[in-house]
Amino acid sequence: MNKTYEEREVEAIQKFLQSDRFLLAGTDAWYGNNILLGQTNIYCKCIVYNQKVETTTKLEGMPAYYIFKKCDFPEVPTREFWVVDLLNNIRITDLGKSEATRNLVKYLKNKLIDSNKLRKMSELYGRENSKAIIETAQSMAL
Repeated sequence: MNKTYEEREVEAIQKFLQSDRFLLAGTDAWYGNNILLGQTNIYCKCIVYNQKVETTTKLEGMPAYYIFKKCDFPEVPTREFWVVDLLNNIRITDLGKSEATRNLVKYLKNKLIDSNKLRKMSELYGRENSKAIIETAQSMAL
C-alpha cells in the first residue's frame, strides 16, 4: 500500500531525528491552522522544532529542505501558538510587520484569537520582534 506524502514526511523526520518528539511547522502549518495575517505561500518552508539538532538539510526521499530548530514547543499547539510561530518566522515570509499588526488587530477584534492565550504563548515562545507586534496589536484592538 502506498503511503501518503505526509506519512513519508513524518517517517523521514523520525528517521533523521531518531525520535518522534518534534513539531512540523512552517507555511503548511500556518495555512492548515487558518493563520492568515497577509502572507502568501510563495515558497514552502518546512520547519521542524525538536530537542536534538539545529540544521538545514534535505531528508531521504523528500523533495524539500527542512529547517531543524532546537527549541521548546507545546505538546498540542493552539492557534495562538501558530500566530506567535508565524511572527517568529516573519523574515522567511513576504509579510511586513505593519501588515501583520493590522491583520492581527482584526483577528483580536473579531475574537478569532484569544488575547490572553496569545499573550501566554508570546511569553513562552515569542521572540522580541513577535512580542512587540503582539503588544502593539493588542493595544490597538482595545
